[in-house]
Amino acid sequence: PPEIAGCEHGFVFLSSILHAHVGELFSGMTVRGCYQFRVTRNSELFVDEEEVKNLREALQGELPHRHFGDAVRLEVSYNCTPAMTGFLQQQLGLAAREVFSVNGPVNLVRLMQVPDQVDRPELKYLPFRAGLLKVLHEHSDIFRAIREGDILLHHPFQSFTPVVDFVRQAAQDPDVVA
Repeated sequence: PPEIAGCEHGFVFLSSILHAHVGELFSGMTVRGCYQFRVTRNSELFVDEEEVKNLREALQGELPHRHFGDAVRLEVSYNCTPAMTGFLQQQLGLAAREVFSVNGPVNLVRLMQVPDQVDRPELKYLPFRAGLLKVLHEHSDIFRAIREGDILLHHPFQSFTPVVDFVRQAAQDPDVVA
């Protein structure tokens, strides 16, 4: 709320609130440390392409088991003790090269939601609009434009529309052999 944040749009990580009140969560106990960590697991799906008749069903069967994959990376907050880091590393079966100390929040992916929560257009980039080459503006017939010279499209900077037009015109042209 603005009364607490001191501004209209204030955000606080849930982990910061938990960290500040960890003693209340575990009342009657001695809290010796509170550290953030994040485990990244192998999310490889094992689907035998030879035996699969319905890929959708096979994926639906595999997806629920993804969170049981082997740990491949551990991120710990910079203030995590070596003992706790070592304990987590050992429990997850990770090598030292797979453990990363992070100075700040360990899961910045959640920040991707912030722009959608704040209605401040002046802080946002305008939507990207792919361009169209001048030669393609001048010709409605893509084949004629190609006869006049090579056309190089650099996606996503140039529009994909000429590619769609090319396929559409080729499909309708009786002189084009598939």
